[in-house]
Amino acid sequence: MVIRKRLLGAIVGAILPLLAMNVHAADPDSATVYEVQQGVYAQFTFVTIDSVVVTGVGNSFFYVAEQGGGPYNGIYVTTGATPGVGQGDLVTVGGFYFESAGNSIISASSGSGGFVNVQTFQAALPMPQALTIGDVNTGAGTAEEWEGCLVTMDTVMSVASLGGGDWNAIEIDGDAPGETLLVTMDLISYTEPTVGDTIVKLTGLMNENSGSRELHPRSDLDVLVADAIAPSDVTDLAAVTGEFGGEVDLSWTTTGDDTTWGYANNFIVRYNTVPITGGNWATSNDVAGEPLPDTSGTAMDMTVTNLTPGTDYYFAIRVQDEFGNTSNVSNSPNAIASTNPEFAFAVVFGNFHSHTAASDGIGNITQAFTYARDTANIDVLSVTDHSHYLTSSEYTSLLTTANTFTEDGVFVALAGQEMGIANSSGYGHMSVWNASQVAPTSAFTNMTNAYNFFVTENVPGGYNHPEPMNSGSNFNDLAFVFQYDKYINTIEVRNGKRSSNYNNRYLQALSNGWHIGAVANQDNHNGLWGDQKNPNSGNDIYLTGLLVTELTTDGVMDALWNRRTYACEINPVNDRVNLLYRAGPVTGTKAWMGEIDTIGTTEIELELEISAANDFQTIQIYRNAVFYDSELVSGNDLVWTYLDTVPTDPGDYYYHIRVLQADGDATWTSPIWFHVDTSVPTDVAGGTVPGVLALHENTPNPFNPTTRIRFDVPKKGRVNLEVYDIAGRLVRTLVDEPLDAGTHTATWTGTDNIGNEVGSGVYFYRISAGGKTISKKMLLMR
Repeated sequence: MVIRKRLLGAIVGAILPLLAMNVHAADPDSATVYEVQQGVYAQFTFVTIDSVVVTGVGNSFFYVAEQGGGPYNGIYVTTGATPGVGQGDLVTVGGFYFESAGNSIISASSGSGGFVNVQTFQAALPMPQALTIGDVNTGAGTAEEWEGCLVTMDTVMSVASLGGGDWNAIEIDGDAPGETLLVTMDLISYTEPTVGDTIVKLTGLMNENSGSRELHPRSDLDVLVADAIAPSDVTDLAAVTGEFGGEVDLSWTTTGDDTTWGYANNFIVRYNTVPITGGNWATSNDVAGEPLPDTSGTAMDMTVTNLTPGTDYYFAIRVQDEFGNTSNVSNSPNAIASTNPEFAFAVVFGNFHSHTAASDGIGNITQAFTYARDTANIDVLSVTDHSHYLTSSEYTSLLTTANTFTEDGVFVALAGQEMGIANSSGYGHMSVWNASQVAPTSAFTNMTNAYNFFVTENVPGGYNHPEPMNSGSNFNDLAFVFQYDKYINTIEVRNGKRSSNYNNRYLQALSNGWHIGAVANQDNHNGLWGDQKNPNSGNDIYLTGLLVTELTTDGVMDALWNRRTYACEINPVNDRVNLLYRAGPVTGTKAWMGEIDTIGTTEIELELEISAANDFQTIQIYRNAVFYDSELVSGNDLVWTYLDTVPTDPGDYYYHIRVLQADGDATWTSPIWFHVDTSVPTDVAGGTVPGVLALHENTPNPFNPTTRIRFDVPKKGRVNLEVYDIAGRLVRTLVDEPLDAGTHTATWTGTDNIGNEVGSGVYFYRISAGGKTISKKMLLMR
């Protein structure tokens, strides 16, 4: 069998030079994989197959499949060199079709005129077809259907090692018990199972080879051997008092596991006021937000929050593998929860909309970042040249340069782009921050495609100069689209190139339902990145204030994601407004600007800390995007509070503030949103209310195809529970609605948001509520 495998490679190698002699033999025909596999095209026809997904990659070849999967929809592509593609990429393939050893092949070698163009990196994989060895083996009537396809099989056994990573699998049950299949290591090196191992899930690409069939797994996860051995125990868990109020810092060393993964699946951390042992583990309190395990021996750490300051707590940890085998309870160190003051954000200033000569501005990227940092003395600059001007290489250069200029704690250079066309064929301009690639042309005039680019890239963005331009649309009149609310986080209230005050558009977007924050940017086209004055508005300088945990790229992106932004008119240049805005119950924890919270009182207190060079004069309060009240103030360094009683219980309210200075400059905050409900929260099962947000381990895990996810909600409010694949793409939204305080359960049936079944593999499930987020990992084995 090894000889046959080498023979296929030799035949392909002999044919490629012949194809190179016929580069111009035919014009490319637009084809599908199905048509090629069905014999629609004669051998040595040059075909182009568009929008197919890479399902596996070898040293000089790869496999592709139509996005829907299914029979006759996969094919082998040879490149003659290392392919520049990755598993999951959406590609267009052009090359000569030919047969070798009974295998249909596309030669995409550049030497024979072939090509491979990547359309989208890391697209969704088609679901593997669940088959048996009998379905694909020699003599089976359906064998040819699955040549080149991604398939998966349950419960087979390794019965013979053939050397070089090749081995034989035998079907234990199914429609043809005793049938065997050659499994090879052509695609990638993986751990060959031991003879006699039962493989609970065997996945890979099918290959036709001179009348026999071969399966090519892609990684250890494709050859899943069950085990009953738990990961090793953690023995060095340490606990110390944390930095801020109610915090304890934990650290430990990751332990390994005996499975093919080589590392554990998840941690379970708990706390108590007495030492934790196996006897009281079940009654100890779950900790939310455990990190995901890394390789054995890696140092891990986490901060436990929302503890009672000054209380002595004990902690312990257990480790689970992907089959639910759980280690013993670790050692149980103790530490006193910090009594330090609670956390407060730092204020930084940025300009998140600017241009260079890469589109329709002047200067280059280096000049822009240098000027912003050294002359304008701002903390953050995002260069956002127009997507429709940018080439892929120019945007890659921007990403590289931004990374070079970023110095933690000093300056953040952020790669961005301005997406969209502002004319009758378009919808307007939107900023996109920190995407991995330039937006596709399909997103320039189609707003749904534009929104989906944010989703695909999983990055935040916002509306720029939100008034119709050149007879164009205004983002469909800022119509609210629920599924994109997470990604559209800002709206320009002021823009340095224009005289318009976009306050009314800000109010409209909020009224329409967007959870959106206020920003002010300069839209630089003539340099002066960071201190450009707007001659249309009294030479004011427009900047965005941000509340950040730290001046790093991650800190800035976190502030953008969570709408901790405010818009400033600045004149003179030293009159920057430092602002901290919180709101909530008179006593207890208040929410920060941009947060969405649930409170059990109708009395809401707004709290504002502001300082600047010039005096403040008026503070205007907006409730639910309508002017509500104002107060006269004086001085340039204030702590101001305002108490409001809402009329409806339960009800939904949001507040933002506009501050006016004596010289006429204005500052707009982002809102804080509240769901008000004074009813006493009760657990949905009649028990006590959980003290903290918690996400429990899904059961069963692994699963096929259904699993249950239990989570605890400490107070009534909007809860978001989502499933992501290992590349970070959203697969399924399980919960996105207000829930009562208590313990809840969601069920995932292994399907995406449009009902398609997803393939085997590792998935992450993530809960977000009350400004906190927790993630865990699970394994789907079809």
